[in-house]
Amino acid sequence: MTNRQSHGWIDTDHYKIEWNDALLIGNRSIDTQHKRLVDMIQSIPEFNTARDDRVLNETLEYATTHFSDEESFMHDIAYPDLKAHTNKHKTLTRTLLAYARNYEKGKTDLYAFKHFMFRWVREHIMDEDRKIGQFFKTRSQTG
Repeated sequence: MTNRQSHGWIDTDHYKIEWNDALLIGNRSIDTQHKRLVDMIQSIPEFNTARDDRVLNETLEYATTHFSDEESFMHDIAYPDLKAHTNKHKTLTRTLLAYARNYEKGKTDLYAFKHFMFRWVREHIMDEDRKIGQFFKTRSQTG
């Protein structure tokens, strides 16, 4: 079953997300990074055919860089919820690290990781990061 949400197509049965312009926040660099994160999630196999630490490590590395860039952007535009948003990034980073450690120990699999990443996009990028875009858009129109 595919559920149509107001900010993009999400297939909740198979953890697939289609990129579309509704996900844009209005900063080319951040939008490109978000698209890359969605592409990375899509590339995670549905089933564990072989152990692949690379997927987790690349995602963790990319997310860390993205968080830093996004936090710099929020600082530059004087985003009022910068501290709270940064704390959410720290929590997400800790969770990503936990997935990586558990995967290395054989305590989790790529499907669970993909499910987490899917929820992250749905809950963080589509909700929290879109608030940044709305603030930026409003600020740009009045500034």
